[in-house]
Amino acid sequence: MSELGSTTGTWAERLEFLKGSAEQRVLNAPMPPAAMEQLIADEKADPLGRFKGSPVHYMGRWWRLNELRSHLIW
Repeated sequence: MSELGSTTGTWAERLEFLKGSAEQRVLNAPMPPAAMEQLIADEKADPLGRFKGSPVHYMGRWWRLNELRSHLIW
């Protein structure tokens, strides 16, 4: 596929590129603990167990709470 700013490529290809780009930004950024807790409450993320510091499965990856109080990819 061509680069996003070019005039070649279909809209479907452009949208797929944008989706992948957005997912990578989410997966590579720290997540606030409150946001992860909401994902767990909404059953969109699955904790490994019900104990403090339990890794959480979300978007095909495992996340953990670090000492900076942000969820990071594990």
